[in-house]
Amino acid sequence: MHIRGTTTHRLNSPRAPRNSRNASRLTALLVTLALLAVTAPALPAAGTATFGDVPAGDVHAAGIAAVAEAGITTGYADGTFRPGLDVTRGQMATFLYRGLSLTDPGGTVFPDVADDNVHAPGIRAVAAVGIAGGFGDGTYRPSLPVTRAQMATFLVRALEPARCLQPPEFSDVTIDSVHAETIATLARTGITTGFSDGTFRPDQPVTRGQMATFLTRSFLAPHEPSPPPLDDPAPEPAPEPAPEPEPEPGPTPDPDPEPLPEPEPGPGLATSPRVRATTLAAGYDHACAIGADGVLYCWGRNQAAQDGGQLGDGTTTSRPDPAPVVGLPPVLEVTAGHFHTCARTADGRVACWGRNYDGQLGDGSRETRLSPVWVVDITDAVSIDTGGTHTCAVHAHGAVSCWGSNRSGQLGTSEVGDSPTPVRVTELSDAVQVALGNEHSCVRHVDNTASCWGSNHSGQLGVSASLERRARPVPLLGLANVAQVAAGDNYACAVQTDGHVACWGWGRDGDNGLLKEGCLPDFSGPQRVAGVDGASSLTLGARDHACVRRADGRVHCWGMNQNGQLGVGFADATSTAPLPPAQVLALDGVVEVAAGYRFTCARRGGDAPDVRCWGRAQDGQLGTQATSDVEPTPLRVIWP
Repeated sequence: MHIRGTTTHRLNSPRAPRNSRNASRLTALLVTLALLAVTAPALPAAGTATFGDVPAGDVHAAGIAAVAEAGITTGYADGTFRPGLDVTRGQMATFLYRGLSLTDPGGTVFPDVADDNVHAPGIRAVAAVGIAGGFGDGTYRPSLPVTRAQMATFLVRALEPARCLQPPEFSDVTIDSVHAETIATLARTGITTGFSDGTFRPDQPVTRGQMATFLTRSFLAPHEPSPPPLDDPAPEPAPEPAPEPEPEPGPTPDPDPEPLPEPEPGPGLATSPRVRATTLAAGYDHACAIGADGVLYCWGRNQAAQDGGQLGDGTTTSRPDPAPVVGLPPVLEVTAGHFHTCARTADGRVACWGRNYDGQLGDGSRETRLSPVWVVDITDAVSIDTGGTHTCAVHAHGAVSCWGSNRSGQLGTSEVGDSPTPVRVTELSDAVQVALGNEHSCVRHVDNTASCWGSNHSGQLGVSASLERRARPVPLLGLANVAQVAAGDNYACAVQTDGHVACWGWGRDGDNGLLKEGCLPDFSGPQRVAGVDGASSLTLGARDHACVRRADGRVHCWGMNQNGQLGVGFADATSTAPLPPAQVLALDGVVEVAAGYRFTCARRGGDAPDVRCWGRAQDGQLGTQATSDVEPTPLRVIWP
């Protein structure tokens, strides 16, 4: 596993420079694990008790003793550890700060974390390296309990192991959960095993006893081939009452949103619009297309966790058929992220709407918007794209500006931290197209080469995973004649001018170039996808499928097919094996394809243009008013 520290698994050992660590190649991984079995410190026996309230037979006793010996925790002044107490966000920050030997950057980062707060150094440190950020209102909320799902995400960000997105390990963790990938990753690496009833209990606060065990498994214990004990025996005993620490102030409530600035009004809704979209877009569970009258229409899911608005119709109501986005002038281009959407207008301006926790709407705020707001200082955009929580635009002169989350350097600037307003990508002046993944960004240059920047934990920058992340563009060596770049969550692909497709990052298969689920610690750069030729354009699903449009108007898709997203007439919800490229059934004359999370849409041209979608249908994202959860063959979108 790839750890933000040294290879000895001691949390309090000196922290290596971020860009100097070794690649996670399979051979090196096996050698490292073998060395760990010899060099890792011996754990205290399971019966060792270091605190008065931790019985010798407690399931977490060994972990508590280990983190205490390593100096990660000192317990409370009265000699107790209080293993049943919930871990707060402040405590989590301090544990990781001490364990990873992080550097406190100083200063005041969050208004609700005073400089004399005991957890302030840890909070500043973990925020600086992107392990834990703040909330949309700028607060950190140090007294808020950490859930088990949030714990998984914090640890994966800290450890950076090879990511695993397998079918859910636990009965109460669905594959579309925001924390599904990090929970699955911890389970695959043996850091968590869940409960004996097969659950993970993601919304349950993580206790101090559990946290000690997780930290021990992560850093202090040799990796054994046999599975570790369960996180807690079942049924889980209720913790004994423990003295409460001094009360801390509760989280600051979110402020009331300011009035939303409205773009200028657009043309009225056509009676029977015929689609002629310059860009058909698919987000996580929603899609959009442009009508013949220039009006933008969106459909599908319109909520995300506690908010939504990605359809831009002024509501948080999901829609199974297209509805016009309110208040926009004629649109030339649309792009959809996980839970936000952006559009480019004829005058070069960009408007965005939906979730805005990381500033991905670019209006200078972090407030969710249910209808479009203008991105500040963008007046000459010629191309746009959205990632998971960030957005970028190519300017008319070839420069690129980005805004939103910058956890992994995906904004392409040396500045640290998210930005709710556009910032220029460093040393980039010849871009013609931009493509964004979850935490990485790529561009195609005017000379038909490509570069990427941001997170590289899965090799999605096209270079060795020893380069963990990069805030400046990294050229894709050996990849020339690029006609288009596309990006998925943790991988990317390019269409070359000869019609071949090459992919790199998470999801590669060295033998046949198929996307697949699993852990792939080895890296071998861009690889040509076997069985794909004559490609004119490419679209990547959020996680595990891809489709190309051929010059003859046919569409071929490959990868996973749990929800029928490949359009081959069937779905296989239980399979973990990817399918090779195959032609989508009953579909021709296609001029554009867009893939979302386990669903796909295509725009047909000719005398009778229409849009057809297939795959996952639970949230109305197919635009067909489908009653089934899965539609494995293309269905026509029903227009108003």
